[in-house]
Amino acid sequence: RKRVGVSRTFPGSAALRLTMTLFLSVLLVAGGAARAGADPDEGGTEKLRSTLEATAKAHIDAQAKLKKSIKKQRRLQAELQRAEKDVTALTAQVQVLAAASYQRGRLSTAGALLNSISPQDFLQRSATLELLAQRDSRRLGDLHRAREEASRAKLAVDQEIREQRKQTAVMAQKKKDAEA
Repeated sequence: RKRVGVSRTFPGSAALRLTMTLFLSVLLVAGGAARAGADPDEGGTEKLRSTLEATAKAHIDAQAKLKKSIKKQRRLQAELQRAEKDVTALTAQVQVLAAASYQRGRLSTAGALLNSISPQDFLQRSATLELLAQRDSRRLGDLHRAREEASRAKLAVDQEIREQRKQTAVMAQKKKDAEA
């Protein structure tokens, strides 16, 4: 089964998360064991312990933000697909309207009004033509809005990908800082 949106995330991100989780687990267990059974002077300075704790907390925060961003990206990807589907459907409808308009031409519209038998028939034809024009205008407006929505959804997906890259970089930097 293909997962939607995964292709736009980072390859190996699951392995990175697993590695970082194991690293933090070892740090937390080792830190807790050192505090529980060791002399206060053993296992490094207080500054080192507080730096490691801050690094671990920052990594956990970055990991939570990454997870939240991935969920948001999936939701946005679904919205983008729906918007693109709407654009495709509306484009087909507008193409049908454009073809019909091209075949009728402007003169046939004027001709339909001029060939009216009575003033009552003229008003009825005029009202019908107005309804058709409103329908066509709505379809064109719907297409325009669907294209804008698809564009906004695409931008939002791209923003989430940038956020994921940023959080991954933060986690890598925190790991590097902890190892130093």
